[in-house]
Amino acid sequence: MRLFVLFAFAALPAMCAITRDPGPIPELRPLREELSASVEKRRDLLPWFVGTAIIAVVVGVAAVWPKKQPPQPLAPYAFARKELEGLNGTVVTPLVLSTVVRGYLLDAFHIPARGATSEELLHWLAAHPQWDTQLSGETAAFFSECDEAKFSPTQPEQHPEWIERALALIARIERRRLTPAS
Repeated sequence: MRLFVLFAFAALPAMCAITRDPGPIPELRPLREELSASVEKRRDLLPWFVGTAIIAVVVGVAAVWPKKQPPQPLAPYAFARKELEGLNGTVVTPLVLSTVVRGYLLDAFHIPARGATSEELLHWLAAHPQWDTQLSGETAAFFSECDEAKFSPTQPEQHPEWIERALALIARIERRRLTPAS
């Protein structure tokens, strides 16, 4: 949009300098006497100055126009919490819960293994300096139950308390992650 407005104002001086077509050339008149040296052909520069001033103002306004800042991304914990709280307890599946908790762990601990299995993810976490090893057992048990339910031939029963369990797990992990080790 700014580029269009700038182009329109850039074309303004050229439009001001162009005059209308006078129509057909009239018949020649007889020669006039010569003009005196005091009378010179004056070229009108006012449209050029006005056009240049308009362009300068538009460029100045465009330079100081505030840029739209993209919204700050949510922290991994806030994003995971929002996702879990948005789930309906009657249609929650182990796959969804596992995916949200995995996403939180990968983002919070900056782990590049997006396609890792649960065991590989826990191995990556164990090697991370901010990971509290006391939470490894609970996290492993959570992923184990989710994997078992995911790959079970029968559809598991819907457990609305799994959402609360996942929320509590990520809350404990986040608290330990932000608390410096003593």
